[in-house]
Amino acid sequence: MTKVVVKLEGEAARDGVRLAMALDAFAKWCEETIDCADSSQALDFMMTTEHTGAAVRRKITFHNRSHAAKFLTFWRTQRAIPDKVAS
Repeated sequence: MTKVVVKLEGEAARDGVRLAMALDAFAKWCEETIDCADSSQALDFMMTTEHTGAAVRRKITFHNRSHAAKFLTFWRTQRAIPDKVAS
């Protein structure tokens, strides 16, 4: 099984709440759109946090290259949405 690691650094890594919400939304989207009866297509990922002293890096490991690519597209879209301003 091939592992694909997506590394997020800088502002993207520090925005942990938005990243967690995006991962949850992505998992839900995949569950609704991908036929999970085929176990080779089931979504499987793991996120780890690495502290490098000066910065934080998030690593998301996927077991499917297409899922990693879809997540990156999904994440870029989520990051482009402005934060909601409290009323």
